[in-house]
Amino acid sequence: HEVLERFANRGFVPHEGLDAHRALDRTGQVALWENGDFDQPSVDLHVEPFPRNFFSVDEETIWTRLETVELHGRLVRTFDAPLTMAHLVSHFFQSLLEVRQLTDIRAAWSNFGENLAREAESSPAFWATIDQTVGRPAFDYALGLAFTGTDSFEPRDARARLALRLYGRDRLKANPATSLRGLVAVLVADPRHLFRSLHRGFWPEVDELHSLYGSGHRVRLLLTHWRHRLRF
Repeated sequence: HEVLERFANRGFVPHEGLDAHRALDRTGQVALWENGDFDQPSVDLHVEPFPRNFFSVDEETIWTRLETVELHGRLVRTFDAPLTMAHLVSHFFQSLLEVRQLTDIRAAWSNFGENLAREAESSPAFWATIDQTVGRPAFDYALGLAFTGTDSFEPRDARARLALRLYGRDRLKANPATSLRGLVAVLVADPRHLFRSLHRGFWPEVDELHSLYGSGHRVRLLLTHWRHRLRF
């Protein structure tokens, strides 16, 4: 919240109608735009790097998987390679299976992920990171989609293989409905999060409704929201 205030003092604001502090507490992250110019890239302030609607990640897991790199003359602590690979997968799920993000996942796996997984046969660190963050079902589903039609990645998880058969890349590209994508995402990632995700999806707080649909009475805004959500 202190960092959020520093951004606010420099003219960075959330989407119109959204309460930045409540959003940070609610989801662990909030997007900010300089001077309210929503046509420009946002600065995303994160308390948690893995969205809690899909994943349960212990904070210690993250702190123990950081490394120090030099960036423009500064030493910066950032994710190590296995955590970076997991984080890319988590972004894919957070964006409700946005197909264009598969390009980044494919590139990361080709550049360093595949070697890490191969090395994991002698050192289990890579798969331990996956298990403790996004989990094997989500990982296998994302990678299976990224490498559809190739032999570069073989999904081993049964839930991921079933999801790939029922909701593969072609169907994903043909169906833009966020409600169905969100349902698939949470069922693949962790079905235990289903109730939380449904509650968050269908009962947003007042400031979220205002940011989505403008000002108005909560009941009217909820009805509008439900019509959008139930559009499959």
